[in-house]
Amino acid sequence: SQRVDLNDTTDPQIFLPPVIDVTVDNNNNCSATPDLPPAIIRDCSPYSVLIMTPSGVISGNGGTPALGLPQGINIVTYLVTDICGNTSSRDVTVRVIDQRPPVPVCRTLSSVSLTTGGTAVIKADSLDAGSTDECCLNSNTAFSVRRMDDFCMMPSDTVFGPEITLCCADAIDTVQVA
Repeated sequence: SQRVDLNDTTDPQIFLPPVIDVTVDNNNNCSATPDLPPAIIRDCSPYSVLIMTPSGVISGNGGTPALGLPQGINIVTYLVTDICGNTSSRDVTVRVIDQRPPVPVCRTLSSVSLTTGGTAVIKADSLDAGSTDECCLNSNTAFSVRRMDDFCMMPSDTVFGPEITLCCADAIDTVQVA
C-alpha cells in the first residue's frame, strides 16, 4: 500500500488596483460610502475574504463600509485565507476626494476711506458673508481676493492673496474684485 499526502502551502494571490479614488457623498459629512471592488484571487482551494477599513470590517469579497470612509487617504486591507490556513493580504489606498467647489458669498462694500497716504487695505476675510463648503470650510480656511484691474499699479493685487490695496485712482469708479 502506498500513502500520498498533498499539502497546500501556497498563499492565495490577490489582485487589486493599488489606488481607488471616490468622491464624498452628498450628505454634508465629508465621507464616502464606496462600493469596494471584489479582489481577483487565485488559489487552489476555497477561501474567505475579510476587508478591513478604518470604519470596520466587511466579511466577503467586496462591499460597502457601513460607516463610510472619511475624506482623505484611507488604507483598506484585503485579507484572504484558504481552507488550508494559508493567508495573504493586500493594502489598497482609497482616496476620498471632495470635488465640489465651495460656494462663495461675498459682502458688498459701498465705500472705503483712504488713509492720509492715499491707500486702503481690504482683507479678504472681511469680504466673506457666509461662504459654505461641505468639507473644508472652517476657521482655518484661508479666503483670497484679487482685483479685476490694476489702476493702482500693483500687479500683485491681480493675483489671489490675503488682501488688496485701493488707491486714489480707484476713486473714479467701482473696483471689481474676485
